[in-house]
Amino acid sequence: MIPVNTLLVCLILSLACLGCAQQSASQSSQPGKAGSVQWQVNKMSSVLDSTSPSLFQVQPVALKSDTNLEAVYFLDELHGWVGGSQKVYRTDDGGKTWDETKLDVPSGGILRDILFEDASNGWITIQKDSSYILDYPEYRVGIMHTSDGGKSWATQLSETLASGIRIAFSDKENGWLVGIKYIRGKGVHFQPLVLRTTNHGENWQDVSANLVQVSSDQNDSFGDPINEGLAGIAVQNHSEAIVMSTNMRLFKTRDGGGTWQQIGSMGNPDQQAGVRRFGLNNGQLWWVAGTDGVEGIRGLLAAGEETGHTWSSSELSGVCFAGAVSIAKGEFIVVGHTRGTKQGGLTGRAGIVLYSDDWGHNWETIYKDQSAGGITGLSVVKREVWAVTDAGVLLHLTPPVVTTRSHN
Repeated sequence: MIPVNTLLVCLILSLACLGCAQQSASQSSQPGKAGSVQWQVNKMSSVLDSTSPSLFQVQPVALKSDTNLEAVYFLDELHGWVGGSQKVYRTDDGGKTWDETKLDVPSGGILRDILFEDASNGWITIQKDSSYILDYPEYRVGIMHTSDGGKSWATQLSETLASGIRIAFSDKENGWLVGIKYIRGKGVHFQPLVLRTTNHGENWQDVSANLVQVSSDQNDSFGDPINEGLAGIAVQNHSEAIVMSTNMRLFKTRDGGGTWQQIGSMGNPDQQAGVRRFGLNNGQLWWVAGTDGVEGIRGLLAAGEETGHTWSSSELSGVCFAGAVSIAKGEFIVVGHTRGTKQGGLTGRAGIVLYSDDWGHNWETIYKDQSAGGITGLSVVKREVWAVTDAGVLLHLTPPVVTTRSHN
């Protein structure tokens, strides 16, 4: 069974992308407005090696959980946290033992993201959604904080009419939450949401206003601004950050969110694929997207430099990417699912973990299991991989010694 939370994220991102199909051809050329920088996207097909045995050692870790797991985060080799519905598990011995903490969250709330600054201080985001997208007035995102390593949690923020996609901190004081803000009215209308804290999360300020203004230059066939939320954030320092929108546009702030400027656009985005993860590593921006529908199943990985105005994009057929971590320049771990067969011949989902050391041109299978369903949560520390499956299983994958390989 696919978690409702995962389904809603996919649906929200897909709705945002579909809105691009109706945008008008006219775009503003005012400073900071969209359309100022059209990035070139060099596309190529990826190759998946599904025959060679994986050199990664895989160790499933069973948790006493009656709910699906959604997120995992490891600070170092010893300290890690994993959670799902209303529970968080923590370890301080590298995953040998786990302690459970029950969260005091509203009914229907699901843990979406985990982030720790040190072994004591951390944050989680809790999302309350509905299985029906028109029930968006019930949507709510919350932020909870711990100062004792996850033994206890206190609510710092509760934002209505909102979906939180990603939380990030540049240091202990300065943090960001990005996502989608819904607008009451006829149908489903939404816009970018950016919240920022400068005092350890004690207070969160909405710094979306200028970004909404800058990004609202594209209209649908009725003359209304197209739906556009945020799919991820790459924090550069306490005042500078880059966000990627659900319509695959990049915006940057240099003053803590006071003002925003578009720095890039992917042109007409893939109307089916939704951005699953966006990041920055060694000056290289990257993002992954995935789709699984009647048009097919595929995953995309793209990378480029902020000042280069060029993306290198690789597409892999047969696998839907749901998350990724950039280990080093050009080296990635991605998780997701491929299609499998259930008993009785029904189509199911097989969880999969892939590895590439050449920007996604070639992939090797680290892990694949029909019983895992999808794999969405991922954390990597010093090449140690931790992932969570829809079936409530925590995976620990240990990589081989890195050697230089050549690809034909």
